[in-house]
This record gives sequence, C-alpha cells and structure tokens, in this order.
Amino acid sequence: MRKLLKFRKISETDLKDCTKSIKQIDDRVKPQVTPAGATIEFGDRRRKPGETVDEYINALEELAKPCRYDVTTLETVTERMIRDRLL
Repeated sequence: MRKLLKFRKISETDLKDCTKSIKQIDDRVKPQVTPAGATIEFGDRRRKPGETVDEYINALEELAKPCRYDVTTLETVTERMIRDRLL
C-alpha cells in the first residue's frame, strides 16, 4: 500500500512532454475567434481602473486585428474604431 501512495519525482523530460501535450489540447479546444466575435469583443472593451490611455489604445489595437477589415484600409478603420471607443 505504501508503494501506491509514494509519489514519484517527475523528470524534466516528462514535464516537458506533459506541458507540450497540454498545449496541443488547449490549441484544439480553444475556440477560433470570428471577425464578428472579435468586433463584439472590441466593442465591449472598457478602460480598466489604473490603465493608462496608451495601454488602453494598445489593447484596443490588439482587439481590432482579428476583426479582419480590408488590409488596405486596416490602419484607417482601426484608427476610427479606437477614436470611437475613446469618445
């Protein structure tokens, strides 16, 4: 019975393999963000207490990327979206 309850030290290799497996599972299970969902997430984002304006704008820029607007107008649309959020 003692042998069953004795914990075995995990080797570095086993730990790396386990971490790799967990990441693979997370990648498969994690839902893909659709442009519509990304737009909603962008619209719901509010400035957090203590967050600087620069931090807030950077967060908004990251949230705007998966909205998948036309590449030629991405900068213009992103700037407009961020401006609208700040107003």
